[in-house]
Amino acid sequence: MFFEKDHITSYEPPTLAVYLFTDEAGKQFILLDGYEPDFSWNAFSEAVVDITRTLQASSLTWMHAIPFSDTSHKRHRSNGKWKSSRFD
Repeated sequence: MFFEKDHITSYEPPTLAVYLFTDEAGKQFILLDGYEPDFSWNAFSEAVVDITRTLQASSLTWMHAIPFSDTSHKRHRSNGKWKSSRFD
């Protein structure tokens, strides 16, 4: 949301895009780009698994990074990675 003095001037809803890529070895993988949900994690997780199966990707990899612009560049930045087992 963008505010101007006492009112909202515009709003951009959070989005989550789904991309299907093929790596150099010919294996497909899915990239989710955007915001994860604040609520309904079980439904979100089920939808991601369904998309992975529908697109016949062999695995799903998740990476999370939180840059802190007001933090010293010498401090460790938070990130995490997760990789699924095969979806058969």
